[in-house]
Amino acid sequence: MDKVVKAYLARMGKKGGQASSPAKVKAARKNGLLGGRPPLYKEKTAYQAVKEVVHGEDWKIAFMDFVDGFRRRPSLVLLKRDPITLKPNPKMYALMQSICIQLCLEQGLPVKGWLLKRSFLREPWFVSGLKNFYAMALRESPVSFRKNNIFVLENFLSRA
Repeated sequence: MDKVVKAYLARMGKKGGQASSPAKVKAARKNGLLGGRPPLYKEKTAYQAVKEVVHGEDWKIAFMDFVDGFRRRPSLVLLKRDPITLKPNPKMYALMQSICIQLCLEQGLPVKGWLLKRSFLREPWFVSGLKNFYAMALRESPVSFRKNNIFVLENFLSRA
């Protein structure tokens, strides 16, 4: 057993992380050490993901973190607030809208609210950016992306 863990268990008073006093229990929970409860993880909303992108975060990181969180706990609450108030780049807004629609369709949730707004891009956007994949993207792109003139490969929302 690691020296740090042994020392911590010795301070706690009993093996298994059982604290001997309420103060030690409170400290263990606050520090998230053995016997403490992990902090509740709050899933990122679509609004928060777009806000991160507006403030300089790479869209691939922010949007895919949102996708992972939505798939962990699908809920319309994560889609409630319209990110248009952040004045994002039209491409980013349309992409987030398409992602949200696709996730709703996957989970059997109703598509409503800001997801029904028109976000059609004037020029087609091939997200991969590689001309070799244009034909595949035209063929494989889900309807939720095509409706906004965005073309992706079928594995765009697949995560490892």
